[in-house]
Amino acid sequence: MIIDYRRYDTDTAETARSMYDRGLSIILITDQWICPKAEIAHAALPAALVSPPPFDAARVRRFAWPVVESCGRAEPFLMLGG
Repeated sequence: MIIDYRRYDTDTAETARSMYDRGLSIILITDQWICPKAEIAHAALPAALVSPPPFDAARVRRFAWPVVESCGRAEPFLMLGG
């Protein structure tokens, strides 16, 4: 799972590309403008936030955890960003 909100981190982009090249499934949670990583994601979940930093990251994580659990893992294998 990759979370990329507002900042569109370059390191996260490189890791996402590496994951994609290895054939891993990518679930992306992004802002309403949809970051460029959506091109390689298997699923992109855009969600608008109205909270100022640092509260926005906490809200994204709270949103993301049920998605991780629904994938059948007790813990995410790799969770980037946020």
